[in-house]
Amino acid sequence: MKYLLFIVTQHKVLKLDRNFVYFSSTKVNKGSRVNINFNGQNIVGFILKVEEVESIEEKEKELGFKIKEISSIIDDEPIINENLLKLAFLLKDRYVYPLIGVLNTMLPPSLKSTSNYLSKPKISYIIYYELLDDTYVPKNKFEENILKRFKNSGLVLKSEINDSKTLNNLLSLNIIHEKIEEKYRFNAKQIFKYENNFTLNEEQNDIFIKIAYSLDKVYLLKGVTGSGKTLIYIKLIEDALKKDGSALILVPEVGLTPLMISHILSYFNEPIAVLHSSLTAGERYDEYRKIVTNKVRIVVGTRSAIFAPLKNLKYIIIDEEHDESYKQENDLTYNAKDVAILRSNIENSKVIFGSATPSIDTMAKAKSGRFKLLELNHMYNEVEPLEISLVDFKNRLVFKKGSPIFSDVLIEKIKKRIENNEQVILMINKRGFSSSLICDNCGYVYKCLNCNLPLIYHKENGYLMCHHCEYKIKFTHKCPICGSINIRFNGFGIERVKEEFEKIFPLTPYLTLDSDTSPTLNQIEDVLNQFNLKKANVLIGTQIVAKGHDFKDVSLVGILNADSLLNIQSYKANEYTYSLIVQTIGRSGRFKKGEAVIQTFKKDNKVINFALRNDYNSFYNYEIKNRKQYNYPPFSNIISLKVAGPIPYDTKLKAMQIKKELEKKLPDDVILISNALERYKSNYCVPIFIKTKNFAFTRKFLSALLFKYQTIKNLHLYLNISPYDL
Repeated sequence: MKYLLFIVTQHKVLKLDRNFVYFSSTKVNKGSRVNINFNGQNIVGFILKVEEVESIEEKEKELGFKIKEISSIIDDEPIINENLLKLAFLLKDRYVYPLIGVLNTMLPPSLKSTSNYLSKPKISYIIYYELLDDTYVPKNKFEENILKRFKNSGLVLKSEINDSKTLNNLLSLNIIHEKIEEKYRFNAKQIFKYENNFTLNEEQNDIFIKIAYSLDKVYLLKGVTGSGKTLIYIKLIEDALKKDGSALILVPEVGLTPLMISHILSYFNEPIAVLHSSLTAGERYDEYRKIVTNKVRIVVGTRSAIFAPLKNLKYIIIDEEHDESYKQENDLTYNAKDVAILRSNIENSKVIFGSATPSIDTMAKAKSGRFKLLELNHMYNEVEPLEISLVDFKNRLVFKKGSPIFSDVLIEKIKKRIENNEQVILMINKRGFSSSLICDNCGYVYKCLNCNLPLIYHKENGYLMCHHCEYKIKFTHKCPICGSINIRFNGFGIERVKEEFEKIFPLTPYLTLDSDTSPTLNQIEDVLNQFNLKKANVLIGTQIVAKGHDFKDVSLVGILNADSLLNIQSYKANEYTYSLIVQTIGRSGRFKKGEAVIQTFKKDNKVINFALRNDYNSFYNYEIKNRKQYNYPPFSNIISLKVAGPIPYDTKLKAMQIKKELEKKLPDDVILISNALERYKSNYCVPIFIKTKNFAFTRKFLSALLFKYQTIKNLHLYLNISPYDL
């Protein structure tokens, strides 16, 4: 018996995105990897289908070509389950991306179909010895030295025993024996303590019952900040476990995983797995294996955790669903929210989108009846409404105390909280010290050589950095064009805020939370734990401090630049602004009366004022009219096509050629092209945006277009399905 294998190769190009036929003399599983010789190269292949055949020669005659045998088998068992394989095919079509690229996105580095798989982390083992015969009398001092180690414990690590000769003798006599267990390189920690015996209130319980027992498949849980959405999540997870199932819960950022992990570990007495980008390759492999081998039934993670290989999946919970972090903007440009719905159809599971400020798209689907809308309108802990102060940045009379960043009212309220031993969160939505630098002598603007975006000055390390591609150069304090030292620093970031805070409150300890000072999960956990333990009364941070955190003594938040997101290049700018303000304000007054100070250059802006009143319905009605007027989602689907190349003129010419082809083949779609050349992946780039109402047809045409142009020299096409940056 021979085995005919239909294989997709490791080459992530559309030209080779098809099955290649090989055979194996040994039984091999669908969903596993093999080594193959492909066009004279030794590469990795992934098996999509296996057929048993009596004769390879007969198959060769039938197919009309010679069938090669695989070189070797890499995986004894499938590395991806049948349901995820089905999902991979759906994503390949939806995002116009090679299947092997989709599969590699789903898998940890150790299991990807790449030539360097051997260099990736393997299973880590711990070896120890167990005493079998405690009546044995040592024959010499060497045996005595080893056996006395077992007095306090029946187990001794291999690394603690150096006498291999005596050890081998005791093993041969069956006095001790060797035990090998898989060692996990990551274990979830409970940073915060939460009540493990709580009762849902009437409003929460009603929603839990509707989700657990109704026939609807997708739910939008809209709950005001502090309404106890997480408690409903926990009860749903408990329901899944009672039904012998599993549950997956996603949060938008790594910095929010400690909070969710702590909630779950406080309530459930069982292990969980965690999946996010801060794990090492070895840790990610271990967590994936825990799930595959059914060691865990609960998974917490960020965007990529949507591919966790859980079996009998009952609930997919996506917390803070409004957050843009669920969308991947390069390679496989998937949105975890869309993937969740596709996966739920395969798994027959339910999806819960939770937010205090739902995205316009999600709410539109709820209002149209595609999703079931459920609302929590009251805080779990009844407290007095927040007092909110709006400060006009343009009115310098409210900055009499001399600070260009902290208004007088904010300074006074911070002082009061510090005196009362209460806590304050200050949010500034910019990293670094200054958002742009301009030479006052010649007008030169410091920009990224790759992206052509303004470089951000980081005073603490002395670098000018691009926050898009991480390009950086040392700042010399001298204009590279004219040599002038008259450099103007425009805007302010978190480093400038910290500098100003230290001037105003020199004796007040504070903590900082942003991706520069706390880039790792351990550092994030440490900052959050210190603030929770009141090691400091003030926490200064970027957007990460606005999301999901639950500190009992925080009675004041200050937003230092509330309008920072209004002018970004995205049709979702209003939505981002509304969510950021409401979410940040929601960190204050969760357990006691709280206040918020909002500083802005645009005090009369409608979106900002909707947010100050926490008036989501008015905001939604205002924004949905804008979307309809300009034909933005949910009234259309947007696709971005970046045309890139090394020569500016040629790139622009090819982009215009492709635009004309799109207009001819897609007459009902709106085709927009940028007049300016951008920089992307060290190339010049012309973005083309397509607004379409025939999503499937346009996607199919773009797939053919990419295939057609992929072999043209000095031309690169990058497709992004449903981008946010238009």
